[in-house]
Amino acid sequence: MRFWCSATAIEPCLKETLQAVGLEPLDITEITPQHINPCLFIYTPPHIFLKQIKEQHSTAPSSKDLKNLYTQLRNVVSSCEHSIASWRLQQLDTTALIRLLNNNEPRLGNEI
Repeated sequence: MRFWCSATAIEPCLKETLQAVGLEPLDITEITPQHINPCLFIYTPPHIFLKQIKEQHSTAPSSKDLKNLYTQLRNVVSSCEHSIASWRLQQLDTTALIRLLNNNEPRLGNEI
């Protein structure tokens, strides 16, 4: 896997970690729903996602807009090789992230 993508802005420290393990950002519009893309989709909790949308558009989105947006995101997620929550990803160090990208179970200190 060489790429990562997200529908929302991610923390700069997370970008640095992704870069440290060799992942490059991929624009979400470049995801092709017809086949599995070699990328990691990073998602955020809904309240953060909605807050970022509201800040971008200076108004809350309508329920129809949200339905369309989540339908598009569902198609993107199903086309990505892996997906993970941003808060969970922030808990991983580079070694654990590399294990995850190699389809191994990431280990967090002495938890496992």
